[in-house]
Amino acid sequence: MTERKLIVLRRSTTLLLLLLAVTAVCARTLTHKGAGLAIDVPDTWETKTDEDKPDLLTVCAPDNEIVLQIWPTEAEDLDAALEGIKEELGEQFEELELGEEVKEVEINGLKGAVLHGEGVSDGVKLKMLVAVMEADKPVIFLGFGTPENAEKHNEELGKMTGTIRKAPAE
Repeated sequence: MTERKLIVLRRSTTLLLLLLAVTAVCARTLTHKGAGLAIDVPDTWETKTDEDKPDLLTVCAPDNEIVLQIWPTEAEDLDAALEGIKEELGEQFEELELGEEVKEVEINGLKGAVLHGEGVSDGVKLKMLVAVMEADKPVIFLGFGTPENAEKHNEELGKMTGTIRKAPAE
Protein backbone atom coordinates (compact mmCIF):
# COMPACT_ATOMS: atom_id res chain seq x y z
CA MET A 1 0.00 0.00 0.00
CA THR A 2 1.39 3.41 -0.88
CA GLU A 3 2.11 5.98 1.79
CA ARG A 4 -0.59 8.31 0.38
CA LYS A 5 -3.26 5.57 0.58
CA LEU A 6 -2.14 4.76 4.11
CA ILE A 7 -2.55 8.41 5.18
CA VAL A 8 -6.04 8.55 3.61
CA LEU A 9 -6.96 5.29 5.34
CA ARG A 10 -5.75 6.62 8.73
CA ARG A 11 -7.69 9.86 8.28
CA SER A 12 -10.83 7.94 7.29
CA THR A 13 -10.46 5.71 10.33
CA THR A 14 -9.98 8.73 12.60
CA LEU A 15 -13.07 10.40 11.12
CA LEU A 16 -15.10 7.24 11.60
CA LEU A 17 -14.01 6.98 15.24
CA LEU A 18 -14.94 10.63 15.82
CA LEU A 19 -18.37 10.06 14.28
CA LEU A 20 -18.89 7.01 16.49
CA ALA A 21 -17.90 9.05 19.55
CA VAL A 22 -20.41 11.76 18.66
CA THR A 23 -23.08 9.12 18.07
CA ALA A 24 -22.32 7.57 21.46
CA VAL A 25 -22.96 10.93 23.14
CA CYS A 26 -26.43 11.02 21.53
CA ALA A 27 -27.10 7.32 21.97
CA ARG A 28 -30.71 7.31 23.17
CA THR A 29 -33.47 7.56 20.60
CA LEU A 30 -36.78 9.06 21.67
CA THR A 31 -39.84 8.34 19.58
CA HIS A 32 -42.84 10.63 19.80
CA LYS A 33 -45.62 8.33 18.61
CA GLY A 34 -48.22 11.10 18.35
CA ALA A 35 -45.88 13.09 16.13
CA GLY A 36 -44.54 10.15 14.16
CA LEU A 37 -40.96 11.39 14.66
CA ALA A 38 -37.80 10.25 16.42
CA ILE A 39 -34.83 12.22 17.75
CA ASP A 40 -31.54 11.20 19.37
CA VAL A 41 -30.75 12.79 22.73
CA PRO A 42 -27.78 12.40 25.07
CA ASP A 43 -28.15 9.64 27.64
CA THR A 44 -27.62 12.18 30.40
CA TRP A 45 -30.68 14.25 29.44
CA GLU A 46 -33.86 13.63 31.43
CA THR A 47 -37.18 12.91 29.71
CA LYS A 48 -40.43 14.17 31.21
CA THR A 49 -44.07 13.79 30.28
CA ASP A 50 -47.09 15.72 31.52
CA GLU A 51 -50.36 13.96 32.40
CA ASP A 52 -52.29 17.12 31.51
CA LYS A 53 -50.58 17.36 28.10
CA PRO A 54 -49.96 13.79 26.90
CA ASP A 55 -48.67 14.95 23.48
CA LEU A 56 -45.94 17.09 25.08
CA LEU A 57 -42.52 15.45 25.43
CA THR A 58 -39.93 17.43 27.42
CA VAL A 59 -36.21 16.70 27.48
CA CYS A 60 -33.90 18.57 29.90
CA ALA A 61 -30.13 18.88 30.12
CA PRO A 62 -28.74 17.32 33.32
CA ASP A 63 -28.23 20.77 34.81
CA ASN A 64 -31.75 21.86 33.73
CA GLU A 65 -30.10 24.78 31.93
CA ILE A 66 -31.78 24.04 28.63
CA VAL A 67 -35.11 22.44 27.76
CA LEU A 68 -36.33 20.84 24.54
CA GLN A 69 -40.08 20.37 24.13
CA ILE A 70 -41.71 18.41 21.31
CA TRP A 71 -45.40 18.33 20.42
CA PRO A 72 -47.62 17.89 17.35
CA THR A 73 -49.81 20.81 16.38
CA GLU A 74 -53.42 20.82 15.27
CA ALA A 75 -52.42 22.69 12.08
CA GLU A 76 -53.17 21.09 8.73
CA ASP A 77 -49.75 21.84 7.21
CA LEU A 78 -46.42 23.55 7.77
CA ASP A 79 -47.62 26.99 6.60
CA ALA A 80 -50.63 26.91 8.93
CA ALA A 81 -48.39 25.82 11.82
CA LEU A 82 -46.03 28.73 11.17
CA GLU A 83 -48.94 31.18 11.00
CA GLY A 84 -50.13 30.01 14.42
CA ILE A 85 -46.72 29.67 16.07
CA LYS A 86 -46.84 33.00 17.92
CA GLU A 87 -50.23 32.16 19.41
CA GLU A 88 -49.05 28.63 20.29
CA LEU A 89 -45.92 29.90 22.07
CA GLY A 90 -47.73 32.90 23.56
CA GLU A 91 -49.50 30.54 25.96
CA GLN A 92 -46.12 29.65 27.48
CA PHE A 93 -44.10 32.88 27.18
CA GLU A 94 -44.70 36.55 27.97
CA GLU A 95 -43.08 39.33 25.92
CA LEU A 96 -42.68 36.87 23.06
CA GLU A 97 -40.62 38.13 20.14
CA LEU A 98 -39.99 35.90 17.15
CA GLY A 99 -37.48 36.82 14.49
CA GLU A 100 -38.79 37.82 11.10
CA GLU A 101 -36.43 35.43 9.31
CA VAL A 102 -37.83 31.93 8.85
CA LYS A 103 -35.24 29.55 7.45
CA GLU A 104 -36.57 26.66 5.39
CA VAL A 105 -34.76 23.41 6.19
CA GLU A 106 -34.75 19.78 5.24
CA ILE A 107 -33.55 17.34 7.88
CA ASN A 108 -33.30 13.66 6.99
CA GLY A 109 -35.88 14.09 4.23
CA LEU A 110 -38.35 16.06 6.38
CA LYS A 111 -39.22 19.60 5.37
CA GLY A 112 -39.50 22.25 7.99
CA ALA A 113 -38.72 25.76 9.10
CA VAL A 114 -36.52 27.20 11.84
CA LEU A 115 -36.75 30.54 13.59
CA HIS A 116 -35.28 32.18 16.67
CA GLY A 117 -36.95 34.21 19.37
CA GLU A 118 -37.00 35.48 22.91
CA GLY A 119 -39.57 35.48 25.65
CA VAL A 120 -40.07 35.62 29.39
CA SER A 121 -41.26 32.76 31.58
CA ASP A 122 -41.63 33.03 35.36
CA GLY A 123 -39.84 36.39 35.18
CA VAL A 124 -36.76 34.92 33.44
CA LYS A 125 -35.70 36.12 29.98
CA LEU A 126 -35.14 33.17 27.63
CA LYS A 127 -33.75 32.64 24.15
CA MET A 128 -35.41 30.05 21.98
CA LEU A 129 -34.90 28.03 18.85
CA VAL A 130 -38.09 26.86 17.19
CA ALA A 131 -38.21 24.18 14.49
CA VAL A 132 -41.50 23.22 12.90
CA MET A 133 -41.23 19.97 10.96
CA GLU A 134 -43.65 18.25 8.61
CA ALA A 135 -44.68 14.80 9.77
CA ASP A 136 -48.06 13.09 10.16
CA LYS A 137 -49.02 16.56 11.46
CA PRO A 138 -46.65 19.52 11.82
CA VAL A 139 -44.51 19.10 14.93
CA ILE A 140 -42.93 21.84 17.02
CA PHE A 141 -39.44 21.39 18.50
CA LEU A 142 -38.84 24.19 20.98
CA GLY A 143 -35.44 24.58 22.65
CA PHE A 144 -35.10 27.31 25.26
CA GLY A 145 -32.93 28.56 28.10
CA THR A 146 -31.31 31.71 29.43
CA PRO A 147 -29.10 33.48 26.86
CA GLU A 148 -25.95 32.13 28.55
CA ASN A 149 -27.24 28.56 28.73
CA ALA A 150 -28.64 28.68 25.20
CA GLU A 151 -25.17 29.59 23.99
CA LYS A 152 -23.58 26.90 26.17
CA HIS A 153 -25.83 24.15 24.75
CA ASN A 154 -26.19 25.52 21.21
CA GLU A 155 -23.94 22.90 19.60
CA GLU A 156 -25.63 20.07 21.48
CA LEU A 157 -29.10 21.24 20.41
CA GLY A 158 -27.87 21.54 16.84
CA LYS A 159 -26.63 17.94 16.88
CA MET A 160 -29.93 16.71 18.30
CA THR A 161 -31.93 18.69 15.76
CA GLY A 162 -29.88 17.04 13.00
CA THR A 163 -31.18 13.63 14.12
CA ILE A 164 -34.89 14.45 13.69
CA ARG A 165 -36.38 11.81 11.44
CA LYS A 166 -39.54 9.91 10.63
CA ALA A 167 -40.17 7.29 13.31
CA PRO A 168 -39.81 3.72 12.13
CA ALA A 169 -43.07 1.87 11.57
CA GLU A 170 -43.93 -0.50 14.36
